Amino acid sequence: MVRDTSIQAYALVHFTEQQEAILSVMREDPEREWAIADMARHLGWDKSTVSGRFNELKGLKVVEETEKKPSLSTGITSLHVKLRVQDSLW
Repeated sequence: MVRDTSIQAYALVHFTEQQEAILSVMREDPEREWAIADMARHLGWDKSTVSGRFNELKGLKVVEETEKKPSLSTGITSLHVKLRVQDSLW
């Protein structure tokens, strides 16, 4: 079954501590879309750190970009990311 295979493949991916911290926050509300500034504020990190981890997670196809909209914390319009549908189950 495809789902079983996906679960097995996901188990083989080893995330860094920073990637896992971001994913943990995102899993709390899988439908939420996050701007870099919002995640940085939530975790108390620099925006550049979050940006790098978002790019890594996009490369791993764990998160995907959504439309541009204002950041909740800054009001500046930027791309947001969210968990991919199948990954929100983890």
